[in-house]
Amino acid sequence: MGRSQAFTTSVPTYLVGVEKRPRAEARWEKGEYLEHLAEPTRERHPGLTEFDVRKQRRRMAGYFNDSKVLVVTHIVKTESGLIADYLYNTYDPATPPRPQYMDGKVWVKEPAARQTVPAGLGALDDLESSLRSAIERDGHTHVLVMCMGWANDQEEAMLRYRMITDNLVAVAEERARAEGRASTFKPLVVAFSWPSQWWGAADTKTRRTIGHLFSYFNKTDDADELGLLIINRLVHGHLARAVPEEVPIVLIGHSLGARALSRAVYSDDLLKTRAENGRRPDLLVSLQPAYSARRWVSREGRLDLGSSGEGAPYLVAGERRNFITTSEHDTANPLALWAGHLGGHRGAKVAKKHPGLFTHATWEEATGLGYASGERPGEFTKPVLIDASSIVVEPGEHTVDSLGLMERSAHNDILDLQMARLIHHLITHETGAPAPTAR
Repeated sequence: MGRSQAFTTSVPTYLVGVEKRPRAEARWEKGEYLEHLAEPTRERHPGLTEFDVRKQRRRMAGYFNDSKVLVVTHIVKTESGLIADYLYNTYDPATPPRPQYMDGKVWVKEPAARQTVPAGLGALDDLESSLRSAIERDGHTHVLVMCMGWANDQEEAMLRYRMITDNLVAVAEERARAEGRASTFKPLVVAFSWPSQWWGAADTKTRRTIGHLFSYFNKTDDADELGLLIINRLVHGHLARAVPEEVPIVLIGHSLGARALSRAVYSDDLLKTRAENGRRPDLLVSLQPAYSARRWVSREGRLDLGSSGEGAPYLVAGERRNFITTSEHDTANPLALWAGHLGGHRGAKVAKKHPGLFTHATWEEATGLGYASGERPGEFTKPVLIDASSIVVEPGEHTVDSLGLMERSAHNDILDLQMARLIHHLITHETGAPAPTAR
């Protein structure tokens, strides 16, 4: 993955490449995650039950004590379509590993031997330094953290990031022209590629189909693992320190990518290396997310069927600005009847059973015509569920996806100017106040 063929971008972008490696090779002992993350407790999260706490702890142990773990393998910065700099690349034998991970006095040359969890987490320090310098030097107005979802290999993910950012730039210029001024929108992107599928474009269609059908449980766990540690550490540690308070930090995720980003956003108080300033992201935009409305619902015990049984990991204290698009046309993974993913009609139905947990908005309300809840922009304290059924629809006859292929479903209808106008509106109106800080 740490190669240049898929790094074409139109705005300055850092790509953080994450892959899976056997836990022993990755130098990650069982239980070592507890050096970086605290376990949930009822003292820390008063809304949880004992059942919730036990469930969350078991699931966390399952993510990080698996036979394979997620490892940062490369970090590259691109500008104007050209690779500007590899900050970290375990695939380049000419680049020695970070000195603190030498094998005795001999530089370790083999990629597998250098792809360890500690080395990858350490490489995020270099990313923090580079980000700080780039913002100071180039005057970026926003930092966009982006993550795509299930069955998106690195090449497709990068193409999707480019389409979304190109559309955001176009909408900013469109709005500026309408107001008779020049656009001031100058984003800096931090994007993730992660092993969201078992087999990719280079494999046969049969293998890809089998991988897609049977990888769901594995990939949902991978998304949570990615969010809990790597993205959590990046956002609430490195970005919180490197990004000036007046520069909004905006997270944009799709499907399982939204699951990974949201897991980070709602797990900041578990991070032991959190920045002292306690800064949180200014905004999370969850596009057709593959996470359940029940993640906010506590559970009394095994016979309580009103929640997902995940331990209510999003039922935490403090404000998070999370805007979620949902559509009755989104039928992604129809066999997961239990999931209630918020991107589809089942998740929206579950959310309506818990009216105190969500703010509901129509597409027209969310894009600037006012909110039925009476709340004004910047005042939301609950997740906002936006009914995008009029926009997120089944593909038309000539609709194509980011690879120039026929679009697959409404679930992927997030790459057009209509969605960019929503995201830009939220960036403009929901990040005006300083980012919330820890209380």
